[in-house]
Amino acid sequence: MLDLVSVYLEQFTYVGIFIILLLCGLGLPLPEETVIIAGGFLAYKGYTNLYMTIAILVGGALVGDVIIYFLGRKWGDKVLRFKFLQAVLTEDKIQKTKEYFGKYGDKAVFLSRFFAGIRPVTFFMSGTMGMEPGKFLLMDGLAAVISIPLNTFVVYYLGADIEHLLRTLKKVNRTLILILCLICLFWIWYQEKKRYGLRKKI
Repeated sequence: MLDLVSVYLEQFTYVGIFIILLLCGLGLPLPEETVIIAGGFLAYKGYTNLYMTIAILVGGALVGDVIIYFLGRKWGDKVLRFKFLQAVLTEDKIQKTKEYFGKYGDKAVFLSRFFAGIRPVTFFMSGTMGMEPGKFLLMDGLAAVISIPLNTFVVYYLGADIEHLLRTLKKVNRTLILILCLICLFWIWYQEKKRYGLRKKI
């Protein structure tokens, strides 16, 4: 029974990783790197298989990238009518991305995967500017199979250090909360003392 539950939890984790990473590609205000770190750490803890996790991470990222690319290719600036996309695809970012393409050409797609802030806009603009789907997939796919496995492996092999860091942060948080509570208690005591002193003078 325990093995069966473990299998279900593992499968649900894969689905969760895929969906969240896909949404990151579509502009969810969560850095893709956060999901990759979480995926690598889950694999380190043994909740998921490392290589399956990497495959899911790459797949989720690429599906999100392709969707936003085709939004740009098919509808172009028309999609900017949607408010949730306006927050991601701002006029300033679009202008900077055009300059970025002017400088690096198609290589801009490859390079943008290594920089969180410009990914969605670059992929959208590559569609708007008529970049061929095959070339887009080649550039984005090549960058994804380099950056995502590399980052996941780093987290996986540094898992023990990350765990130690998390434990340390928990202890620090507890200490900070205790200090804040003591400061609050002192402040309440001091205010009451002041009021008592004023009442005595009156």
